[in-house]
Order: sequence, then C-alpha cells, then structure tokens
Amino acid sequence: MVSFMSANKPGVGPVMKVTKYDSDWPLDIPNTAHNRFYFNSEASNLSYVFRHFQTSGRLNKSDYPGNFDPGSFYGLQTGVLSDQWVMHSTMTTSGSGVTRYNIYGCIGRMPDLGGIIPFAECKFISSDGTARVLYNNKPSSSGAYYQSVTNSAITANVYPEAHQGKFGYQDIPAALGYSGWAIRPTNQAAGIVAYISGDQEFMTSMIWDLPCNNVPIPNPSTTPTAGQLAIDLSPTGAKMARPGYDVRFATGRQLIMDSDRTPIKVIMMGTTGAVQPGTSLFVPKPASIDFDLSPSMVCDTICSLNGWDFAIPPVNLNSGLNEERTWVDYRVELGGIRFFVTGTHAVSIKYMLYATGLQGYTSGGSQVVRKVEGQYLQIKRPGSSDVAPGYNDILLDTRFAAVTVIAESYVPTSSFTESASVHWRYGKVGHRVSFDPQGLFIFPKVIYDFGNFYRNGTHDMYITPGSGAVEALRYSTSTVVRDDHIIMHMNPGNSSGPVNSSGFPDPVGVRYYILGAATL
Repeated sequence: MVSFMSANKPGVGPVMKVTKYDSDWPLDIPNTAHNRFYFNSEASNLSYVFRHFQTSGRLNKSDYPGNFDPGSFYGLQTGVLSDQWVMHSTMTTSGSGVTRYNIYGCIGRMPDLGGIIPFAECKFISSDGTARVLYNNKPSSSGAYYQSVTNSAITANVYPEAHQGKFGYQDIPAALGYSGWAIRPTNQAAGIVAYISGDQEFMTSMIWDLPCNNVPIPNPSTTPTAGQLAIDLSPTGAKMARPGYDVRFATGRQLIMDSDRTPIKVIMMGTTGAVQPGTSLFVPKPASIDFDLSPSMVCDTICSLNGWDFAIPPVNLNSGLNEERTWVDYRVELGGIRFFVTGTHAVSIKYMLYATGLQGYTSGGSQVVRKVEGQYLQIKRPGSSDVAPGYNDILLDTRFAAVTVIAESYVPTSSFTESASVHWRYGKVGHRVSFDPQGLFIFPKVIYDFGNFYRNGTHDMYITPGSGAVEALRYSTSTVVRDDHIIMHMNPGNSSGPVNSSGFPDPVGVRYYILGAATL
C-alpha cells in the first residue's frame, strides 16, 4: 500500500510525496531513489506535457476542401488564421487528385511554452481511436526506400520568404502570418519536405515540456522566505509552488502543480511478448482504475521488430530484395489497450498509457481531496465531480506514477563514433549513454538536432538503382533502447536521397531524456 504525505520539511519547506511502499517514511527516502516514489515534489525534473491538440475534422476533401494554388487556409482551433494550429490545403492534380495538407503548430503562438522549442510528437488516429505507431517497409526493388516511422512530425524553423538553399520543410505561406519554429506533421520519405500527402483520418499531437535544443529544462527556483504559501488545496484552488514561490502569485513553471498543469500521470505501463503478425493483444487496465479509459488517451510505445533490439524507430536488418512490411497500431478501449500487428514480422511493444487526452472537465463537486475505493488518495481540480471526475480533472492520485527525468544531456555530433554503432543500418556512427535504471520502467525520449529542424522517430534507407547499394540517409536516426543504456545513431555526411538536396544539413547533435516511472 502506498503512503501520502504533505508536510513541512526542515531546511526545505512544504513538500508533497507519494511513496511506493507504506513502510517508507517519505522524509527519510533520498530524492535520488526515484523507484521509491510515485510522486515527489522535491524531484527537480518531473515531466510535464501540454494538453495535446487533435484536428476536429478528418484530413480529407470533405472536411477540409482544397483547391489549386493558392490553396485553402484553415485555422484549426477557432477558424481564424491566428490560431496556434493552422493548415494550408492544396490540390496537386486536376479533378479528384491528391490533396496535400501542410499543418503548422506555431510554437511562437503558444504562450504556455515560455519560449522553449519543445519536444513534439504527432500521429494519425481514426475515429475509433486506432493509432498507427509503427510503419516499417522493406522494398522489393532498387530505386526505393526502406522506411521506418514511429513519429510523423518534425519541428522546423519556417518563414514565407524565398531564399536560396531553403528546403520545403522551412516553407509556410505568407497568408498564415507566421514565421518561426513550428511543429510539422508529415508522411513523406524525403527529408527535404514536410507535408501530408493524401487523405488521413485525424492528426493528433503531444507536446512535452522538454526542450529540443541545448538549453536547460525550465525549472525556476529561489530561496524560500517566511510567510509564503506553498500549498493551497481549497475549493477555489489546487496548487503547489516550487521552492521560494507563493501559490497566490506564482504562475506557469513556478508551480509544481495547478489546475491547468500537472505532472504526467501513468496509469498503465509494461512490455508485451512478441505479438505475431495478423493477431492482436489486449492488455486490461488494472483493477484499481475505477473509470473507463478513453480512445483519445495517449499511449507511448517503443517497438522491437523481429526479435531485434527495441529501437526508436526499429530498423529492418534483413538484406535482399524480398518485400517485408510490418505495421503496429493500438486502440485504447474502455477496459484496456489493444495492440494490432499486421504484415511480416512479430513485434514486442513497450508502452506507457498517460491519463492525458481530449476529455472535457466535469463539474458539480466541492471536494478537492478525496479518498478513492477506501484506500487511495486523490487531489482533483476544484469544482470537478465528486462522484466521477474525469481523468483530466485528476491532478494527483496515489494509484498513478509520475514520470521523472533521471538523466538528460545534449551530445554534439563530434562525440559520435563508428565503433559505438550497433549496426550500420541504425547509423554509421553511434553514442552510448549509460544510466542506473533503479528498477524503474524506463522510457527514453531522443530528438536529433539538424540546426534548422529537429527530428526523431524516422529512419530511411535508399537502394541505389543499378548497384543495389543500400545507404542510411543523412536525416535518418535511430536509438537502440536497452535495460541500462541507449545507443543513439546518426548518419552525418551520407546522401540525403535521390531528390535535389544540395546543402541539406548534417546533424549537429542530439538531446536525450531518460524518463523513468516507479512500476505500478
């Protein structure tokens, strides 16, 4: 049974802790013992996400009609072109031809981000909640791409003006009135562009409060002073301030928890066995979860293809020109998560399901702190239902684990070596990062820096016509994930593909975060 404490710690001030073991005295456990806490307000690097965005319509000609140049323009939130998420839709051929969707998550219009360039992920999800989390294709002919995708987005510095050497991923129409960093969903193999070709269902995104570039994680702190109010759990507010800040005046990252921003809550995590192609696997929710799961909840995954290493994304290591295709989808159902594997190879899946989604807030209640099922403690948004609060109402719950950054850094390309690469197909150079897993469920986040864009979760190899030589392309990256270390891979100096891409940048470095959660 877990233990909850909110107390004044000598020399520190007010703290809030949820320990995994009832026998642990929360104030005596070192803050570095991440595996002993489900929540610890003294952990300096709790992990947060911003409420994720999903298109309200499907990406098709009915919901978002396109036309020829200059195309159609959409504000994807309120309908105005000053929205944080906007889109340019164009037709590429006459009649019922293919529509191209250029979506921009305009980071400079997102004040909650506080000026950081955030780690962002996008994927496509159907109306029943089925989301593809791996597309892995090995072609049967030369002049074609191997492709492996687990994240359908890049983050790029965009501007409308023409400029010699500018690539498609940097383009944005002047009509959208924006220049700067933008999240760009894409389903393109070529690294020089970023757009969605052809109809899809819904696009959904998740934005982490973690920077892509070589800057510190925003973590304000100052010296506590007498008279400050650090914790407020009342019918009008549920807030906890960082050390030295007063909840009556603190905002944004000065708060560890408030009604609009709370650390990630993990409600399910684990690793499946090998799911055979053509089959599915259902993982039921824990018996302690007294609410239905939602199709819009975010399920994070890392896949192992064909018994090879878990990797972001996995890479097909087979040679030859026989076609191999493997797809992995998941669907969050009321009672659990269902994983689907289609195609050639069996896949094992590491997963974390977060209590984060599109569900609206509930109302009508007066409690802020309540007991659940007679043994769990819950802190929820003031005014939310006392009987059945939604998962977005829950700020802290002793049934759920928070996610902590147990290690992080930025590694320049110069620190990568050929000898560290697991296999040239992952990348011609690699860099190993070791860490102490402490028995935590480990889930790395890694993003590669190319100077004017950031990319993760995409790996392409090209088979050269004639010679049949296979090369991992310059923008391809992959991170092998093992129990106590990761090996990051990149391909500086390699070809950037058969399209005209003179001047395409090499990777300049990589930012990584080793996330860990105490097992439930």
